[in-house]
Amino acid sequence: MSDSPETNPIVMSTSSTESSTRRSAFVLAIRRAVRPARLLHAAKTAIAATIAWLLGGLLPGDLADYAYYAPLGALISMAPTLMDSVRSSIQTVAGLALGVLVAWGLIAIAAPPFVAVPVAILVGTVLAGLTVLGPGKDYIPIAALFVLIIGGANANDFSIGYVAQMGLGMVIGIVVNLVVMPPLRVDDSAIALSALRRTGARTLEAMAQSLSTGGDGSDWERELLTFESRLAEAATAVRGARESRRANPRARRMNYDVDEDLDDLAALRRARVHLEAMGAVLRGSEHERPLGELAGAETLAPAAELLGGLGRLMELWNEERAGAPTPENGDGAESRDPAEVERELRERTESPDAQPLVSAIAVAAGRMREDLEERRSSRVTGSTRAATRDGRSAP
Repeated sequence: MSDSPETNPIVMSTSSTESSTRRSAFVLAIRRAVRPARLLHAAKTAIAATIAWLLGGLLPGDLADYAYYAPLGALISMAPTLMDSVRSSIQTVAGLALGVLVAWGLIAIAAPPFVAVPVAILVGTVLAGLTVLGPGKDYIPIAALFVLIIGGANANDFSIGYVAQMGLGMVIGIVVNLVVMPPLRVDDSAIALSALRRTGARTLEAMAQSLSTGGDGSDWERELLTFESRLAEAATAVRGARESRRANPRARRMNYDVDEDLDDLAALRRARVHLEAMGAVLRGSEHERPLGELAGAETLAPAAELLGGLGRLMELWNEERAGAPTPENGDGAESRDPAEVERELRERTESPDAQPLVSAIAVAAGRMREDLEERRSSRVTGSTRAATRDGRSAP
């Protein structure tokens, strides 16, 4: 009886981790798709499309024959923010108009269908390179093709009905977006920044753990990659929050300072630079050995304490942003002075190759601590600024 083939536990562990990651990503995607804001957006889109279809059939003359394009216009106009709705609608109408003009030009020169269709697609696709039209650029070749193929002998009537019904749908979409709880995406901004701060704290704690135990650094490397991806998500969320406040009547009634989020985002971008600098010291490079190879865990204990303290400081910053009160007796996150740690590490470290690495990690940690403390101290200033602004804008 032959022995069963041996399995590689490392391969099995890697496969299990990848499978778990895929499941987590799938679950996260589902949660995002069914979150209340998304469901509200879907309901508003359905309402706008229905109203557009009903009103489109009431337009005079032959225009009513093209009422099926009105719901499409409403669908196009329902963007995540009110200003996006207005902008995308204007750009789409401009794109439709250009496409219609391309088709009319080919009709005017009596181009045969086998020439007109490819030329319309060619010219429309070239004009679609006009990025100033945003999403509207994609409708240039589509509009030209529709006029030539669907309009046919009634190209003029079709063109007018097509553009009029699409425009009607877009206007209705904008009105619905404005009247029915206009989207205000400040919650997305706050959630994304909170997730980013928590990831930064975990990265620092993993770095501290690697220094104190002499680990391989895989934990903090993974957390640092997550930090970078969440930084991009946070930047998108903050921009969306700022855009959603423009011309939004709900913004006047909400005491939320998006400028504070912008400042936090800038500080977290600088934190990424500092984390990368510290990671380079821990990771090593082609020309430099990792700091952990030049000094033992006991020698590097002050550096581990420094990074662990920074992680706790970032956690405290995140808690305060969520509304937790600032501790009166101490921060609850004691972070050692980087200059003091640098002096202690230089005295403990005998290897001359480790001296510049010690300085590098101390400098990066010191700059990060300054940023964290500055952002924490700005909490009261930011709240006062928001209250002043909202009081000034109140009727």
